[in-house]
Amino acid sequence: MFYSFYFHCIYHLINMKSSLTLLCLVVWVNVDASSAQTEVKCNVSLPPTRGTSYTPADRNLFLPDERVTVTCDSGFWNFFSRQTENTITCKEDGKWSSSTTDCEQIEGACINPTVMNGFLVQSNERNVDPRKSKIYFSCNEGFKPSTGGWWGEATCTEGTWSGIVECIDKSQCGRIPVIPNTRKVPHSEVYNNEQTVTIDCKVGYTSETKTIKCKDGEWQTPLPACRPQGVPCDPPPKVENAIVKIPYKNKYIKGFEVNYECRKSFEIEGHKKLTCENGSWTTPPPTCKPSCPDPPPITNGDFTKEKRDVEGVITEVSYQCSRQYTLSFTGSIRCLNGKWPSPPKCLRPCEISTFDAEYNLQNLPKKDYSAHGEKKTLHCKEGYYHKLKRYSPWNIEEIEVKCDDGELQYGEHIPICSHRYS
Repeated sequence: MFYSFYFHCIYHLINMKSSLTLLCLVVWVNVDASSAQTEVKCNVSLPPTRGTSYTPADRNLFLPDERVTVTCDSGFWNFFSRQTENTITCKEDGKWSSSTTDCEQIEGACINPTVMNGFLVQSNERNVDPRKSKIYFSCNEGFKPSTGGWWGEATCTEGTWSGIVECIDKSQCGRIPVIPNTRKVPHSEVYNNEQTVTIDCKVGYTSETKTIKCKDGEWQTPLPACRPQGVPCDPPPKVENAIVKIPYKNKYIKGFEVNYECRKSFEIEGHKKLTCENGSWTTPPPTCKPSCPDPPPITNGDFTKEKRDVEGVITEVSYQCSRQYTLSFTGSIRCLNGKWPSPPKCLRPCEISTFDAEYNLQNLPKKDYSAHGEKKTLHCKEGYYHKLKRYSPWNIEEIEVKCDDGELQYGEHIPICSHRYS
């Protein structure tokens, strides 16, 4: 029987500074000499594969039930467990509890950066998807994070750190603070001590001070403030079928302009542009009228076939009449320049039975209609005839009539059979 020992050493950060303390733990191992030569051990491949490290790292043979921590470097993880740190255990048969111990590089992950004039306080968070991990860093004496504050931080997004991982001289200033309603503000990452920057307010806004100065690592306060000029206006009026491309706000500053445009197939009437002046808009809003209004209706009929444009507006129609009515003309009509031509009319039929039986007409039905433009022949009853004009040399027994929009046309030949044969 003999005794041996080995060390487990880890780095421990103290006082939140760059000093590092090496902490070593002594672990005693009681080994039976009689079995030392035959006991099965687990082996760790050293040196480790790229992106992989083991703890403890001072040896590569381990006894059963001993554990080893497999740690993946920044931008790597265990492909199967999706973790950056795993613990494996040596089994009695000399094999590890998991055979997938190597780390693989992750597409879209961020590699821990080198901090200029500083150091990482915490690298990629363990067992967090490295593609969304966050790092923290601190700066050496005389320096500070370029993003401001005591600690710097950055988040991994699609393989790129969100912030500038850099420490700058304490006398320098980082980015200019956000000042609402400004434009043309420089976007440098670092500004030198005593450097002055001029800001410009948006149209309709003004500021009493227009400069901001970097002094001993801080932007001097108070910062410029861009405030509205004049009385603001309520949101501009909404116009049906109009397009207005402006950001929505509760109030609009003096001088703000609104331009209206009508949707396709609509025509604008009125002023296209409105301007905010002292709390109100300069002119009434325009209107958007269809370039083609609805097709004109017809009495005793309706349109049947239609054509529409890409906006769904009807541009061409055909008509038909109700039963027994006749169109004054056939074909379609088209809307041109926003106007429709006159549509066809539905001409009325004629009812032949309006002539009573006392007129001695033969076999006159109760309901007998004749369409517009149609001709019909009426017959006298047997023994009756139709007398023509006073000096006419002959008489007739048949009378021809023609329908014209609900009225029978027969000239002087009134369809009355009133004279018997002598």
